[in-house]
Amino acid sequence: MKRVLSILCIAALMACMMLGLSGCGQQDGAGKNTPSEAAFEGTVGILTFDGNTAEWVSAYKDGLSQMGNPKFVEQSAEGDASKLDGCIKALLDGGVNVVVAFGDEASVAAVNKGLSVPVLFIGVSDAVGLGLTEDLQKPDKNATGLEIVAPVEQLLFDISGLVTVHSYGIIYVESSTLGKQTVERMQAAIEAQGGTCRAISVSTKEEAAAAAASLAANQEAILVTSDAVVESALTDIVAAADAQNKPVFGYTDQAVQAGATLVSVPYDQIKSFSRIAYDIIMNGKNVADLPVSTSGKTVDQDAGTAQIYINTNRIEKFGYTLEEMDRLSNIAEKVEY
Repeated sequence: MKRVLSILCIAALMACMMLGLSGCGQQDGAGKNTPSEAAFEGTVGILTFDGNTAEWVSAYKDGLSQMGNPKFVEQSAEGDASKLDGCIKALLDGGVNVVVAFGDEASVAAVNKGLSVPVLFIGVSDAVGLGLTEDLQKPDKNATGLEIVAPVEQLLFDISGLVTVHSYGIIYVESSTLGKQTVERMQAAIEAQGGTCRAISVSTKEEAAAAAASLAANQEAILVTSDAVVESALTDIVAAADAQNKPVFGYTDQAVQAGATLVSVPYDQIKSFSRIAYDIIMNGKNVADLPVSTSGKTVDQDAGTAQIYINTNRIEKFGYTLEEMDRLSNIAEKVEY
């Protein structure tokens, strides 16, 4: 088991968290009900496509449970898209007041069913592009949610608090529109820091490992995207980087478990978003009046929103110490992987 430290920039995370979200309505005190509000009561349906969003689900349930006594009914398609309709029916048969869908596949399936109960989508990359709404500020399909884009700007800022990197290697998948957009953001952020980068596109696990070996030979660090091909090769990528004594950085928990040194993750933004279910079920708010939120597009340079996971084995390998991490050195909790 790898030891991972969850670094939170200040102790009062929940009070400051929403500084990192854009376009989010009615979010003050998110994740908690005020003393004058009733404890949450309601049945919440959880819809997932596969197990890859398990940590997101856990964060959401934790956030909502802080507000009262929710009942959860959960369904997973277990990676089979043909099962999604059956999962949605099972949730409705369970008497849910709202369906919370995680990831692109589950969210699209739930919204496209035109359900009478509200749908909250979490972790989609492009709500408008996926057809979940035509207007982020005024959702129009009885659904609103939380977009989560790769927090690359935050990640690069956090890396700068740990170590100085002048040249990065990037591994991504050219056929992925999201992957290309992520790389463009990485390149812009690196250039803004005065650094340079070389990006290599891959289409197979073997190509990803070979790209890592090539990049590690000439670059100071490697950045990985969340494309499925890249994530399937994470262990090999880390091994190739290790051979050249170079660190790997990413922005998913899969990356840190595979041996990446540092990742930025959105779990606390997801906890915060659970407030929306309270507003809909307990306060009777209209979904159309609750704008879609976006996590990952802003950089928190001082305090509050960023949750950073450090693989302490990697920290030791590359000779870093938490004391050298400037603003990132305030440890709020330890998580064991």
